[in-house]
Amino acid sequence: MWGNGLPLKLTKQSLNAFKSSIPWEKIPKTLQDAMIIAHRVGLRYIWIDSLTIIQDDRNDWEVEAKKMADIYSNAYFTISAAESVDCHYGILNRRDASIEHIQVWPPLPDQKRDEVKIFYSDELLPGRIYARRMWSRYQRLWPVDKRAWTFQERILSPRVLCYSRDEIVWSCRCATATELWPSLDPTPGMDALARALGLNSLFNVDEGSFVEIMTLLPRFLDADDIEEYISDPENIKEYLSDFWCKVVEQYITRHLTFLSDKLPAIFGIATALRSDPVRALLLGAYHGGIFEGTLPRSLAWHTIPSDKRQLFDRSISTSCQAPTWSWASVESYVLFIFTRWESRAKDQCKLVAMSDDEITLRGRVVTTEVECITDNDRMIGFGLPLYNYDCSRKFVRVLWDMSTGLVAQLPKAVTCLLLGYEESHMHDLGGYALVLVSVAIHGRSGVFQRVGIAQRVNRKCFEGVEEMEVTII
Repeated sequence: MWGNGLPLKLTKQSLNAFKSSIPWEKIPKTLQDAMIIAHRVGLRYIWIDSLTIIQDDRNDWEVEAKKMADIYSNAYFTISAAESVDCHYGILNRRDASIEHIQVWPPLPDQKRDEVKIFYSDELLPGRIYARRMWSRYQRLWPVDKRAWTFQERILSPRVLCYSRDEIVWSCRCATATELWPSLDPTPGMDALARALGLNSLFNVDEGSFVEIMTLLPRFLDADDIEEYISDPENIKEYLSDFWCKVVEQYITRHLTFLSDKLPAIFGIATALRSDPVRALLLGAYHGGIFEGTLPRSLAWHTIPSDKRQLFDRSISTSCQAPTWSWASVESYVLFIFTRWESRAKDQCKLVAMSDDEITLRGRVVTTEVECITDNDRMIGFGLPLYNYDCSRKFVRVLWDMSTGLVAQLPKAVTCLLLGYEESHMHDLGGYALVLVSVAIHGRSGVFQRVGIAQRVNRKCFEGVEEMEVTII
């Protein structure tokens, strides 16, 4: 249940009363309609998070949130209230189908084509041509597609019954059907490689964001190529790493009411990916939104402010309740650098230890200073002198995790850990390095927090540097 002012929810106080009964008139309309739909198809039970998870019990919430993968993957079907902006909007509402009036004029003497105009119409008049927009899996503007929690609900559910303003849309792991196009339309699906890895049995690939994810990954058509490719476990690990990064990039564009839900709302997908022993072995343990097996390239993310909001002015401590090395630590869109299939990355540091709170890496580290970059006496940002191999004053670009105002408050001296570089890049300028600041913790040394990532770093700046261990929190 979502929206402002939740009128009905399971709490410690209401638990005993709910065990006896829940008055029908107190149930919001959207939930009433969902219950009616379930009853009409012959189902006795329905799972609604706000009525089955004790909302003011953090322990109960954390336990149940980890079951999301099983709940949605094993559901008979999931009801999606596509147009509902809150729990009062309802599902079984009066149809207000959008129609469009099409007017066609013959070409004038100086024109080669007919003139066609399309505009919305509130009434149907005889002798005119009308049309309705077809549902598209590639372009969805429904409110349900903007919420972060519904991302894993849609792609983990084997079947989804979606109620929109205009029509009902049915989608499953095999096909899609709508009222306007009732014959089953096979989904784009996954290629043979994804099926060989068992991903087709996990996800409803018809979900709009998921379709885009699959178009960004390599597709193999020849069976011999697939067999040769998956014979190398490192290739499978790289594919799964790219897959997860694309999932995160799609997920992070959605809205969360509580920033603390950023990791729990995608945990179900991570759990599903590790459900197979082979995938679990290759991916490794999951901490802070990142799989151990995808390191260090999964640390190479950078922020992308949206059009409507600037970078989150986070200090070193963040309200997202995630360590600074995690993409979940910032309130911003993120992109991963090493997910371009055409360019392989050469890893330059190794994992030592990892937990939900911190990560320890071993690699080559240099200390440098943050410099103000100006153009005609006008400040244009902050950079690092890691362009020339002797670390002279030509700067590399830094994609900071925070606003420029907060960058100006950072200590001048920063530590850079070389993550890797692109093998195909010319002139040794394909390196990427985490930018870190030291943190004073009693009884510990070598502890840092991430503040950004430097790109186009000259890897010769790190040549001859002795490897050391750094812990990032």
